Amino acid sequence: MPRPLFPFRSALRVSESSPTRLLGIGAGLVSMLIAGTALAQSAATETGQQASGEVAATQARTTAKNVILFIGDGMDAHQLSIARAYLYGPGGAFSFEDFPHRADLRVQTVAEEDGTTPVYVADSASSGTALSAGVVTSRGRIATTAAQDRDVVTILEKAQAEGKLTGIVTTASLTDATPASFFAHTSVRFCQGPNDMKGSRGGLPGCPKDQKSKGGSGSIAEQLAAKDIDVLLGGGTRYLGQRGEDGEILVEAMQRRGYRLVDSAEQLASVAATIKRRLLGLFGN
Repeated sequence: MPRPLFPFRSALRVSESSPTRLLGIGAGLVSMLIAGTALAQSAATETGQQASGEVAATQARTTAKNVILFIGDGMDAHQLSIARAYLYGPGGAFSFEDFPHRADLRVQTVAEEDGTTPVYVADSASSGTALSAGVVTSRGRIATTAAQDRDVVTILEKAQAEGKLTGIVTTASLTDATPASFFAHTSVRFCQGPNDMKGSRGGLPGCPKDQKSKGGSGSIAEQLAAKDIDVLLGGGTRYLGQRGEDGEILVEAMQRRGYRLVDSAEQLASVAATIKRRLLGLFGN
């Protein structure tokens, strides 16, 4: 049985036991995190000036045409150990373990109340924000800062600003916390659709301040519909099927703006070779 390429979850804080390992992931995936220096300045500071010089030298020799960032949501070393032992036994390994460059990194999370007190259990929202923007935040926040509620720029937004094509492919809903962390900005991860903006869930409050009528960016689905991401494949029908604050059904608004909608593997296969931009695949609620 061929070994699968298991994606691994990274973060932006370098392990103290191996402070230069970030160089490897930066060198192999240049545009993903700009070798960890632009988005993870704290990590670069920890590695020191010599390490930064090594990163710059490696970047100068390496240019990536395309970058794909794989995230195994909720995956850590112990999940990998269990899966490796189950699939291959004590002497087995996953394909990515043979990569020439790897990194062991960690996500940090802070309390919402002050934005500084460490919290030792993260979630997909704070972890996703660390991956997408290099910012430590509190649980439940999507690309916003703890306590201050300030939007932070993500690597997807940086790529769009530079005229690059962007895409998100997920086995979850497109509005779920991890993918949302790359394109949306909201104080609570559960505000996925316009109907979810009020009330509370999972111990987190609603996000009425994020409503467009209150000067916010709207729900995650509304932000997705307006983001002009070139390829979107995943779930999320229940959220993109809702009406935005302007009264228009979001998925219909996206189609009106030029998105080609597919909802089956057969439809996707029939258009994949010809459509390079504005492709929306919704394969579940």
